[in-house]
Amino acid sequence: MAGTLLNKKIGIIGGGVTGVITAIFLAKSGCNVTIFEKKELLSETSSRTTKLLHGGIRYLESFQIKEVKNGLNDRYWWLKNFPNSTKKIEILIPFKSFFSTQFIKYFIGIKFYQLLSFKKSLGKGRLLSKKTKSNIFINTNYKNFLTFFDGAMDDKSLSRKLKDELSMLEVDVYENYEVCNFNKAGQVDKFNFDQITQEGYRTQQATKPQTLSYSMIDSPVGTAAWILEKFHGWSDLKAGNIEKTFSKDELISNIMIYIITESFNTATWIYFGRRKEGGRSFPQNFKKIKVPTAI
Repeated sequence: MAGTLLNKKIGIIGGGVTGVITAIFLAKSGCNVTIFEKKELLSETSSRTTKLLHGGIRYLESFQIKEVKNGLNDRYWWLKNFPNSTKKIEILIPFKSFFSTQFIKYFIGIKFYQLLSFKKSLGKGRLLSKKTKSNIFINTNYKNFLTFFDGAMDDKSLSRKLKDELSMLEVDVYENYEVCNFNKAGQVDKFNFDQITQEGYRTQQATKPQTLSYSMIDSPVGTAAWILEKFHGWSDLKAGNIEKTFSKDELISNIMIYIITESFNTATWIYFGRRKEGGRSFPQNFKKIKVPTAI
């Protein structure tokens, strides 16, 4: 929530679990919050969710370690804050042999997953074979299993608790309400909300990009200030400290991309072009491109 202007009148379109949790955090910070959901609140969560609160283990295969850590933090938050609606479960991965390449791959991956969880670990996994006394070997041709622990939720119980909390925080909820129109000024159909997006930079780049570019190209400090302000304003910072979220190397690398290549100018002109051409939405006579296309 860092960078968001608090104590405002805020409308949230979409009453899924993300929208509801966002509403709860904003309401606790003192905002007047309204949620619009075209069906019943959290109905899509109940019908479509896998019920798993995994710690991002799927990201390990592509070595997205940061996403794994984010997933582990999310899992810990859910288990800690909703202990009666969540639980830890043991997940089994079957193998025909403990000596296969696939088993070694998964074994190393799960051990690394447990290492990343550190104090938030839910327990160590096990190696199970048919020598182990267990009912899991009934009606299966597999002889070996590798297990690990993750989280799961009781979606119906969780939905009830979240709805109760919304009511307690006096969040206005419009169920079975499909939003037809909304705009950047904060209007959602007939409702008016505070505008909390930071649009000043967009207006400057969309109207006077060349003037801005002369200033930035001539001043590395100016370029750094322009870019870092957005990192600070748009990021979920820890204790409001940008260096606890991004390393100095990451921040400087982003700044230097524009300075070394002298591309601040071209990066801002796209805003001017989009304003002139109306590129924010397709024209009414737009025909769908059916050929696979990449931009």
